[in-house]
Amino acid sequence: MAALNPTPQTVQPPPLPPGIDPATALYLQQFTMWCTRQFNSRLSSNTALPGVMLQANDAPAGATPKVFHVQVKSDGTVVANPIAIGSGSP
Repeated sequence: MAALNPTPQTVQPPPLPPGIDPATALYLQQFTMWCTRQFNSRLSSNTALPGVMLQANDAPAGATPKVFHVQVKSDGTVVANPIAIGSGSP
């Protein structure tokens, strides 16, 4: 079975709403490009990651959700370790 190689899509910015200052529009376009480059340089779609950080989705309103470092071992076992954000170690 052949591997699928999706064709990259060209993303076009939406048209500017009426009344938007051209300088603001230019800034937003440049900021969007910067964000895209930063994400692409950190999260490769062609490379597996050793783990990911996920936050709990059931925290009460106004509470800081717990964050977990999730990894998969060679035998398929999933390990989720709680981490303190800002501690410097996952």
